[in-house]
Amino acid sequence: MVAIRELLANAIIHQDFSIESTHPKVEIFPDRMEISNPGSLIAKTSIDRLFGSTNPRNELLARIMYKTHICEDRGSGLIRALTGIELYGLPPLKFEISPTSFKVVLFAPRNYQDMSKQERINACFQHCTLKYLSNEKMTNATLRQRLGIDEKNYSLASRIIKDALEQNKIKVGNPEIKNAKYIHYVPFYA
Repeated sequence: MVAIRELLANAIIHQDFSIESTHPKVEIFPDRMEISNPGSLIAKTSIDRLFGSTNPRNELLARIMYKTHICEDRGSGLIRALTGIELYGLPPLKFEISPTSFKVVLFAPRNYQDMSKQERINACFQHCTLKYLSNEKMTNATLRQRLGIDEKNYSLASRIIKDALEQNKIKVGNPEIKNAKYIHYVPFYA
């Protein structure tokens, strides 16, 4: 799966070699895969701005991995991983940061009903980000498709969008439109 390849490449490229006696690690559990690497986020980087950004800790290693076709274009790793996750209808990626490590969690398939409220909001934000970076628009309909929600249950997607708006994860992309059917959304930073 592309998501696993890209997440592994990111763990290698972004590891902090100044932290001794540790290395990237992959842990596989029945319900998830955890990929971690030594080193926290690079200064002035936030989790919500990781998608589409390029700021490798190890520039030479990044170039070598690109030239040997181990990873794709710079800044595209998480976007490709997210595309794969959406393609298979997986729960959103989960990121965990500590002062000495960075971890991304890739979950096994789970239905919308089995996701927590925060996972649904994160799925909405990640879907909105992917649409935005692909020059597309996130709407209630695209979110329903992403989460496998039936059209007649559009209010479930509306609730998730409302929650994501309240958490300032997304914003209305066309505030001049009053008809909810035609409203689209963009990430908070757009």
